[in-house]
Amino acid sequence: MVSAHRYREEFGQAALGDDPGVLAMIRDPRLNLAVWRGAAPTANNSYLMDLDISTLSPDVRWTSDYRREILNYAWSVNQLRDESRLLALDYALEDAGFPDGPDGGNGGRMDVARTIIDLVGHFAAVCKPNGGSVGTSLMAFQPSENNFWHTDKGDTLGLITLRGAAGTWWRPDCTMRENGRDIQGTPVRANDTLAQPTAPGDLLLLKCRDTDQALIHGSPPVPGYRLVMVMWPF
Repeated sequence: MVSAHRYREEFGQAALGDDPGVLAMIRDPRLNLAVWRGAAPTANNSYLMDLDISTLSPDVRWTSDYRREILNYAWSVNQLRDESRLLALDYALEDAGFPDGPDGGNGGRMDVARTIIDLVGHFAAVCKPNGGSVGTSLMAFQPSENNFWHTDKGDTLGLITLRGAAGTWWRPDCTMRENGRDIQGTPVRANDTLAQPTAPGDLLLLKCRDTDQALIHGSPPVPGYRLVMVMWPF
């Protein structure tokens, strides 16, 4: 496995890898981002790309002119693998407007449910190894030009794009100014040379404002609906 020192040299303060083991590197005090590339092979598959996101029922707690929370779920880490939790999530997705899978079956929606539970499990293994709970939010983002560089509240956050263009992060990650320009709170621009893109299906573990290494990140300034999953420990 590539050392944290080499990651730091190549990617600023981020660790990137093709297996879930890279996520544990978020514990390294020198790093503020760990990325498991390709964590969700279902991202941007035909079922999700054919999904009419505009028809999904929002959870009103996080509804705005550009973002709608489709699902908010709390998981007990010790009960993640219970079959009943998978079925309950499938029903919740159905209630939110996710259609049946191909040929009238549950394949497409059930695959989304399995993907969510798998991702929560990997997140919990790093952020809640001794048990506890993980919060999950599934958000639909409408096309918007008002995308800003920002940091998030809390300690550690999990972030993954399941449909649409994936997010981007700022390098050097914990530097609030670059060439005299305040980064945080300014629009994400397509030509920012220090903006580092990620891919749909990449799972990002990032440090937030309760640490001294909050990752500056943002949504890409590109058209198209996006479906994004967010996770946090509590």
